[in-house]
Amino acid sequence: MYLKSLEIQGFKSFPDKTLLQFGSDCTAIVGPNSSGKSNISDAISWVLGEQSTRALRGAKMEDVIFGGTAKRPAVGYAEATLVLDNSDASLRIETPEVMITRRYFRSGESEKPKLRSAKEYYAELSEKIFPQYRVALMHGRMNGTESTVTTSA
Repeated sequence: MYLKSLEIQGFKSFPDKTLLQFGSDCTAIVGPNSSGKSNISDAISWVLGEQSTRALRGAKMEDVIFGGTAKRPAVGYAEATLVLDNSDASLRIETPEVMITRRYFRSGESEKPKLRSAKEYYAELSEKIFPQYRVALMHGRMNGTESTVTTSA
């Protein structure tokens, strides 16, 4: 299993849809200070269920949403999608690819996953995808964010 791609839009310093593709070997993210490198790791943590705004380097959950600049207006939501390659069947899901998406709206509202409660979402993440993190994920709250797990063959 490996991280295949990360798509972020409206997340911190990424107002536009940005797709980062990773190979199965070593990938490095380099850039000058304040270019968004740490925001990439924050996006990955956030998609995987991080609920602490402090851990995401913010004061409130709204801080994950691009706040605007002198030349660009703020956006209304943050979204991140993580795609994992499961072609080696490392995860306990019988698909070659797993996609996890999380979305948070500036209003504090979110589209709740259909047919899936927050508890069911974390149960699915912890039991099927990341069993080694069961306790940490099972005790998280949704905090007004949308989180979904989908699989594709």
